[in-house]
Formats: sequence, C-alpha cells, structure tokens
Amino acid sequence: MNEFERYFKALTGHQPMGWQTRLYRDWFAKGKIPAACTLPTGLGKTSVIAIWLIALAESAKNGVTLPRRLVYVVNRFNGTCALGAFYGGKHVGN
Repeated sequence: MNEFERYFKALTGHQPMGWQTRLYRDWFAKGKIPAACTLPTGLGKTSVIAIWLIALAESAKNGVTLPRRLVYVVNRFNGTCALGAFYGGKHVGN
C-alpha cells in the first residue's frame, strides 16, 4: 500500500478505486485540476475532495503548487462533477 492509499483509507475508510488513484497521480499530484470528472452514480465522485486534500497536504513536500480552494459542483442530471480552483479570487485550471 503506497502513501496515497494509506491516506485515502484513513480519510474515507476505503481503498481507492483505480480512477481515484489515477486522478491523484496524473492530476492533483502534478498540480493540475481537471475541468470535470464524468462517472456513473455510485463510483465515489465525492471522494474527489479527499483526493484533492491529500494532494494539497503533500504538495509542499513534492514541490507542487496546488490551489488551497477547490470548487466542486455535481450535475445531478448527467453525473458530471465540475472542478475549479481559485488563486487570489481568480479561476485557474482547465
């Protein structure tokens, strides 16, 4: 179990699914924020917040700059969660 998986389990009580690990590794751990996550109901979209929090806590150690504020909006009609981040009141990201 790697460090991300340990933190994720401590925060959520569950092991991360593959998409959650990839979101951390390919996006948040690199200081990037995807514009949206399109996932079916029941696959843990709300965990995006825990994944971002882990990346934020690890960002200084990894030399990555990640926004301190995350905007998370779920479209209940199509299951998309839109993500946005703000630095100094300005929207950044994709």
